[in-house]
Amino acid sequence: MQQFPLPALLSSLKTSREMGRVARVGRILDALNRKISSEETAALSALLSEYRQWYRWASAYEVTYGSNSLLNTTHPVHVRALQDVRRI
Repeated sequence: MQQFPLPALLSSLKTSREMGRVARVGRILDALNRKISSEETAALSALLSEYRQWYRWASAYEVTYGSNSLLNTTHPVHVRALQDVRRI
């Protein structure tokens, strides 16, 4: 994964969770773990703990119900992406 600034990674993490993009949340968490291991604050640690907990639950859910079973196809980012693909 490319090197992105911390605020951009956190924003992408939030949007990916809202969209139900489980695998992407996992990749972003991995990138964040490498990026902030030495500079992590208590507030950021608590936030990431919440996302890690959701990722564990969501990963188990997708094992049972299939990949992308949590995907929110009505999320504005997803809808825009589909519209962009259709224009191609």
